[in-house]
Amino acid sequence: MRGMNNLGIDKYEDCTEENRGGEASTDCRDAFQQLLKTLGLWEFYPNKLSLNKVKEMNIETVEDKKSTSTTDIPWHFLRLLMEANSNARKQDTSEDGTSEDDFNSYSQSPNATAMSFHPLDIISAIFVCADTILQQEVILRMSLCQFAFPIVMPSPEGRPTFLMHPMRFFVRRYRPQSMRDRAGYIEECMGTSSLPTFAFVRFGNCSSSKSKLLNQVFSNSQPSLDYFVHSDMRCGDISRKVSDGMIEMIWYLPSGSKDIDIIPEAVAVMNLRGDAQNFPEHVQFLSKVATTLFVFIEHLNEQAEAFLFSNPQIQQRLFLIINSQVAQIYLHLERLIEAKLIAKDHILTKYRKNKEDFLRTIRSKLIEILRKGAEVNEEALSLQAMIPAARASKFLIDEDNNVISEAWGKSEEILRGIVSKGIKMIRERELYFQGDTWEKISGIDKEMCQLKSLSDANVSDYVSRLQREREDLCRALARRGMSNLMRQIILGLQTMGNQRKLFLNCLRNALESNSVTVSHSNIMLNLETEEQVQSQSIQEQLTEQSCFILILDTEGLRAQERSSLDGQNEHDNELATLVAGLSDLIIITMSTETASETKDILQIVVHALIRMKVVGKRPNCQFVHQMVGDVSAHQKNVGSHKSLHQELDTLTKIEAKTEGQDHKFSKFSDILDYDSKKNNWYIPGLWCGTPPMALVSMGYSQKVTELKHKILQHFLNRRPSTMQEFIRWMESTWNAVKHENFIFSFRNSLVADAYNRLSEKYSDLEWKLRSEVHSWLQKEISQIANCEGDLQELKGTLDIDVPRMISEKKSQILDEMERYFQEDTNQAHLIENFKAETAAGFDSLSRELETRTKMRCEEALNRRRDLNELNRILSSFSERIQEKIDLLLDNLKLKSTDQGDNELSEAFETIWREVMASVHFQPIAVNIEGDMEKSLRENTRTQGRILPMKLTSGKSLVELSNVEWKITEQHLGTNKTSFLDMFKGKLRAAYTLIRSYHQNKENLEDENVAQWEVTARLLEAKKKTLQLISQCDDYVEEIVKRGESYNLLLCNELLREVDRNLQTLDAETLKVNELLSTDVKIHVCGKAIQRFQEMYDRFCDKHNPLKRLANERHYYFTMFKSIYSEKDQSETCARLFCDSCLEPALLEALKQQLGSTIVDHLKKEQKIELTSRRNLQVGIMLYLKKLKSFDKYCQYFEQTGKFEQVWVKEQVLNHCKGLNNNKSMFYCIAQEVLQQKLVTDSCTATATAIYLYQKDKGHWEQRFFRNIDELLLKRRYIEMQCEEYSSWNIPSNPKARVPSYWKWVLYTYNKEFAEKYKVNPARNISNWNIPWEKIVSELEAEYGVKVGETGIIQTSYYQG
Repeated sequence: MRGMNNLGIDKYEDCTEENRGGEASTDCRDAFQQLLKTLGLWEFYPNKLSLNKVKEMNIETVEDKKSTSTTDIPWHFLRLLMEANSNARKQDTSEDGTSEDDFNSYSQSPNATAMSFHPLDIISAIFVCADTILQQEVILRMSLCQFAFPIVMPSPEGRPTFLMHPMRFFVRRYRPQSMRDRAGYIEECMGTSSLPTFAFVRFGNCSSSKSKLLNQVFSNSQPSLDYFVHSDMRCGDISRKVSDGMIEMIWYLPSGSKDIDIIPEAVAVMNLRGDAQNFPEHVQFLSKVATTLFVFIEHLNEQAEAFLFSNPQIQQRLFLIINSQVAQIYLHLERLIEAKLIAKDHILTKYRKNKEDFLRTIRSKLIEILRKGAEVNEEALSLQAMIPAARASKFLIDEDNNVISEAWGKSEEILRGIVSKGIKMIRERELYFQGDTWEKISGIDKEMCQLKSLSDANVSDYVSRLQREREDLCRALARRGMSNLMRQIILGLQTMGNQRKLFLNCLRNALESNSVTVSHSNIMLNLETEEQVQSQSIQEQLTEQSCFILILDTEGLRAQERSSLDGQNEHDNELATLVAGLSDLIIITMSTETASETKDILQIVVHALIRMKVVGKRPNCQFVHQMVGDVSAHQKNVGSHKSLHQELDTLTKIEAKTEGQDHKFSKFSDILDYDSKKNNWYIPGLWCGTPPMALVSMGYSQKVTELKHKILQHFLNRRPSTMQEFIRWMESTWNAVKHENFIFSFRNSLVADAYNRLSEKYSDLEWKLRSEVHSWLQKEISQIANCEGDLQELKGTLDIDVPRMISEKKSQILDEMERYFQEDTNQAHLIENFKAETAAGFDSLSRELETRTKMRCEEALNRRRDLNELNRILSSFSERIQEKIDLLLDNLKLKSTDQGDNELSEAFETIWREVMASVHFQPIAVNIEGDMEKSLRENTRTQGRILPMKLTSGKSLVELSNVEWKITEQHLGTNKTSFLDMFKGKLRAAYTLIRSYHQNKENLEDENVAQWEVTARLLEAKKKTLQLISQCDDYVEEIVKRGESYNLLLCNELLREVDRNLQTLDAETLKVNELLSTDVKIHVCGKAIQRFQEMYDRFCDKHNPLKRLANERHYYFTMFKSIYSEKDQSETCARLFCDSCLEPALLEALKQQLGSTIVDHLKKEQKIELTSRRNLQVGIMLYLKKLKSFDKYCQYFEQTGKFEQVWVKEQVLNHCKGLNNNKSMFYCIAQEVLQQKLVTDSCTATATAIYLYQKDKGHWEQRFFRNIDELLLKRRYIEMQCEEYSSWNIPSNPKARVPSYWKWVLYTYNKEFAEKYKVNPARNISNWNIPWEKIVSELEAEYGVKVGETGIIQTSYYQG
């Protein structure tokens, strides 16, 4: 034998046939030992080869290389088998195709190649080296490939082994034809399933292959399956050295289709390797466990008759298959039939039949046997039930091994407890750490971050309550301690020692194979596949590299079993965000050749990836197109690649806009490492044929292996995440997912975009409804305040009017909403599902408004009742005062001395206390902070996690707003742009020039430039946001100064004002992201809470009846004294009337007129600096030059708008303080207003007016103008001017020439600017030291003004 001597195989003896016996012969042991050494497996004998060892992955293990030595052969088999590659049994060696010509090959023996072994010998060698877990995995993979697998294994120790343990955990689905007329299928653990068993043996030598015939019997022509290795297969003709005596088996499982199924019911098929007469124990075993024993025989003699017909048990189940054309054997058969040793219908012959007819004969006989029904079912045994027969045949039982027996025994004990109690009870009583309590704790964790059910509660109180609930649940779990089930499992782990893995494997498989606890079995490939789902994809942990490939599966995101559950879209977004945050590489699987059916999935994925890219994650992306078998698929889909890429880019833009990151991400490759030419994979369908009797497609296995190779190459070329990094990513990503609002949880971004527009429309109409109801309410409150009639009757009217008004307003809003749905035809189909949601929203809002409106009306009615009661009390009090005075006068006439002020005061105080004791008042309690929190949450509901995170930090809104305002890089959502580029007009041009000088390499080092730009960017952002906050604070102050009562709408109005300002800021180069928006709102709202509370307190104080009485006490006491003293009361009444009534009315009327009058007066006086924006700039330039203060220049740069407001106010005040005929200009303007618009039109020249203007002129003027200054000047005129200035839109002109004035400023304060912005001073700018006279001349020419000593004078008309 060529090449044998080199390998030492010349002494290789057969461990088969005549060398077999009850005990292992020396030759048999030597044969096994020599085989194991030749294959390089000796180090793993016995049972030391583990599944982990087989699954070790590196580039070499996934490359498709030929075996270069005998030691490569078993690993080649295992590698392909793990891939479920049906070529696994074909030995691919380097000697293939290198032998001599056909004639030389013909002249050599069948096993002429030193690198070749019979496949069953290789399988036998692997099984005696494999541990039980690997045996189970190998059998599982062989079953996937539709390979027959061993059930009885030959052993080097002589006694065969019955492999029960690996068979226990097979769970398969099938559908017998008896179920053809009804839905459903059978799912069973095959190790315990009782099925009819057909056993096949060979007696003597046969001219044709028994195994090949069995393959043909149990497979259709498409595809023809080689369950059993036969001589016509590669290396199948090589002599078996150790594998004779092996009993192989397969399960034939029908699909329920009459046209496909060969046999209508599920059966087990066993095949004995070798000559049956050399293995009597094996035949005895088969005769006991098989429903029918088929014997292939070509020669009948006395020895054969004695073997076959002397045992009644064998004889009863015996069928003969005769594949011979020799007439003598048929004569012998007739004699046996006559002797009734065998029935005629138990003999199947090929005599005068072609192959197809012979196969049909065998199949018909098998079906005929199965049709016996009850008789066959009674004889059917499960593998577990075959163990006694195996022991009787002196087979070793693998589960009799002490370790396996112990592991299996402990697993069965646990399983019995689970089955007896039922899964529901087990979950409740034993797995309570993963049951309802655990779900409640998880729900609380998310709610503490997202605050979705907060309603009207205070955030801190709500979070505290949730924390208490969580702590109570945790304490309850802790008190329960470890359950009996878990204690039993842990005890099992402790007692199993080094075999813990075996115990866990037994337990897992026991649970999976039990029909009570599991609905199906997962069947794994190297890169996971699932047997019953053809589009299930790939998943593997690369343990050596500590890398994780996390799959975003189309069915994983859009799972059918979750499609009817609430929150499915949110679940998908959470899942996609989580895995995107944890992955270094993402495989996106699609079940069709194009992305048209997976667009929804891709949008979810892209959205998740953008969220992760914001924090720096950029994984690699591979697209796997499954169910694509055409060889031209890749070329045909070049156009689809381009289309997919374009669609991904479009999705990226949409999702980036949704996340406010559109300035960063414009194409798919911005967020993922993706190459459309290299990162698309087309993988054929999983199955070749129709399951369950289908094998895994070879094309599928090969393509998956190629993808696996690509993945490994990727990680070799790129540092993957370490375990520590992964743990940090896990923590931060999960924390982000918990805090995420996922408001955009839609089918796709088109729906999200349409919903956004719908939300905007809804928000506008909601505000409109609220505003109209509020306006109506204010009118009704005013009517109530002036009501002199029956309040109870008015209440009845309001009880009818309020719901009617709300209903009418709501109908108008719903009509407008319906028009929106009808007009937006392009988006109508996308938002149709939300129509009912919006209607329900308005219904809920209407109910809320109705409740609040009725409540406010009731409050107004109560206030009016209190006022009426107060007036009644005052009237009664006045009458009683008069009575007391009359009595006192009568009494005084009887006394010899007059009463002094003290006596009068004591008498008055007695009456006063009696009246005051009868007056009760309690102001309405409001929760301004709670209202503001609720409004803020509603306002930010379309955003994510920032607000909930801050509100659950333990600090209130007020506390959060009291910190110093800071800006970091995280607040900025724009590219790095220097703040100098943001200024407008000439100032912008000046700063642009500064930047150009500071970025000159001759003047500034590169690192200083970068540092300066970052500092400048943050300074500009801080300046802009401080201006915005200041504007919002001013808005709050305007509300406060109105002196109105507090209501919830003030919070909503404030947030709308903040949003308007943020939109203005966002329109400029400073991009507003979620963090910046949230922090600004928190800062503004926290401050506003305090101011609104102060406003409400003052309002309550002002309208407190007790306070009113206390304020009028002086009036009543003065009248009392006047009556007692019998003085003229006219002057006293006039003074009291002016002080308490007329003066406040005049002040209020004057406030409404004075602002516009001052503006008119300034125009008449030609105050040039205030007539246009250009003149204002010149005026400020001259003002700053006069001050000679670098800090003032910085204030102007950093807070331009605020600086201008302060300067304008100062100019107006200076003007009003100027003298005119020894009287202040302000006095003259106020007098003009009073005389022309108030006194002439509304008042008569009464004694009161005379008193007001003549009797106490000095006191009145001082007090009057002080009030005017406090109430008016600080607000109205400045507001009018600033509104005028803000309406001017001066476009930026970066190319505009820089005025000499700013060159002079930058030269003068060069060092100060450098120190402030932490850069080097600019050099070579000595030519900027421009004489002031030249600067003035340029200003006059540029702005058309004349600069004088006291200011500027207009010399030409310029329309600015």
